[in-house]
Amino acid sequence: ELAFTATRGSLPAGPVDQSARLNEFHYDNDGQDTGEFLELLLGPAFEGPLDEVEIHLYNGNGGRLYGQHNLASFSHDQTSSSGYRLFSKLVPGLQNGPDGIAVTVAGAVSEFLSYEGFFTAADGPAEGIRSRNIGVSQSGPVPAPGTGSLGLGQDLENWLRLDTHSRGDFNPGQELSSPGLPGIAIDEFQL
Repeated sequence: ELAFTATRGSLPAGPVDQSARLNEFHYDNDGQDTGEFLELLLGPAFEGPLDEVEIHLYNGNGGRLYGQHNLASFSHDQTSSSGYRLFSKLVPGLQNGPDGIAVTVAGAVSEFLSYEGFFTAADGPAEGIRSRNIGVSQSGPVPAPGTGSLGLGQDLENWLRLDTHSRGDFNPGQELSSPGLPGIAIDEFQL
């Protein structure tokens, strides 16, 4: 026989992040480019299969696709205490801009970002969509090899120029939290 009492949890209810988004990337450094990578962040409520998340690389000169990667080919690096999951992959040959990156979930574009300028995609899943320039780049000055990247800040909206790579780690200052669901709290448990 099992007996317990339960009361409504004390956490406030709120929206839980279901997104799949680009979190950080490195595409340029002084001299020959090395260590280029992509990093994706899945929200705590994202429940889709990883193979339904794809990253499409766009050339800003003409707006055509030049590469595609499935999230299932990325490494799962970390999960935050609030349930955010971080994935990364080395991607040699990321172009130096103006270029773009589209993230799709089950074929639908969740975001289409560009760096070092704007353009409209001419093919692929983002065809006809104008990119959203992230507003920062790895130029002026171009970072030394093994340093520098572009990453999302704490608010998951604004892009920052980072002094060091944090591939596989949450970006500096990124303390991601989620309001969560109200749930229940068990006060007493008897068996």
